[in-house]
Amino acid sequence: MMDRRRLLAAPIALASAGAAAQGFPNRPIRFVVPWAAGGAPDITARTLASHLADRLGQAVVVENRSGASGNIGMDFVAKAAPDGHTLALVTWNNAVTGRFLEANLTYAFDTDFALITVLAELHNILLVPASLAARDVGGLIALAKARPGGLNYATTAIGSVSHLGIELLMRLAGIRLEQVQYRGAQQAQTDVARGDVSMFLSQEAGTKALIEAGQTRALAVASPARSPSSPNVPTFAEQGLPGLEAMSFFSLAAPAATPQPVLDRLQREAAAVLALPEVRERLEGVGAVPVGSTPAEGRARVAREVARWGGIIREAGIHAS
Repeated sequence: MMDRRRLLAAPIALASAGAAAQGFPNRPIRFVVPWAAGGAPDITARTLASHLADRLGQAVVVENRSGASGNIGMDFVAKAAPDGHTLALVTWNNAVTGRFLEANLTYAFDTDFALITVLAELHNILLVPASLAARDVGGLIALAKARPGGLNYATTAIGSVSHLGIELLMRLAGIRLEQVQYRGAQQAQTDVARGDVSMFLSQEAGTKALIEAGQTRALAVASPARSPSSPNVPTFAEQGLPGLEAMSFFSLAAPAATPQPVLDRLQREAAAVLALPEVRERLEGVGAVPVGSTPAEGRARVAREVARWGGIIREAGIHAS
């Protein structure tokens, strides 16, 4: 009897999902950014929103709901009606590392969200003072080994890419560096330029002015390949440290029970927007390279990152402060 009921219910569910997709969207879409206005996540969302609105025929309104390392905004979207009219701009830490570092998360990314697409990935560059006696990664490692405890690094938060990327560097190179925490990337970059701190694994955006002014030096990019925006900066792998990759990324997600036809439409439209030359130019200006993955590719990427960084976080005993 139960199997018969399920068979009878299946066509009804499919018809309902199809009807939802046909009528979607029927009102403005709320695009939640769980971070403050002005940063790369916010700029990415606003760039996407204006073009998505044209393609969907409805306004796409960006709403900043910051706080608790993005958890306030993420929780809001997780509990929203699963009809495609409430979306989230998901950052790397919200999808990957938060589960290991935040004790009071009220959502589980893998089960409470449907990942629609990876929107963009961000290159991170190892920045050192121009005065540091290291011209490349090999020189930096030799310097750190010659001066145990004598070099330090800036980080913007426990469990951030700037932190975990250097943790990976220390493991692969067999060196120890002292951590110096900062409230934001700008002050960390300024102190690297002054020589007050030895290095900072920084998002590419915001580094060029200091490099071009001769105040800092870019030793390596923590990516599988060189960044199109900084083609003269070699990767860590090119300098003898394969496996040192630390790229963050932004994703588009909806509440988990959102109908598949709605998710499919959103993925198609977002991918089309990301392919626009003006969108690529705008995002690359903040250090974000458009991706436009399929949902399966996005989920696989999250799974790989969770396995990789989760192991490092556990082994190093890292906890959010």
